Amino acid sequence: MATTRDQIVFDVPNLDDASIDPRDYYALAETLKTLQFYACHKALAMEARLRGDIADAARLESKLESQYRILPSWATW
Repeated sequence: MATTRDQIVFDVPNLDDASIDPRDYYALAETLKTLQFYACHKALAMEARLRGDIADAARLESKLESQYRILPSWATW
């Protein structure tokens, strides 16, 4: 059974109470941007594997590794 978007559950940071320092919001935005790129590259890599394009999948998965390494610890799994 496939997972639908409505079944995906994760903790969302409370942006209204994250910090009193505006610089923290810029850092948060950069982290969320990296997670967005990670999610898109993950989807593309999965699609490449499904169509048998292993070279493209491997290239995209390499990007995933790079993106994951720059995430702060609170944004990793």
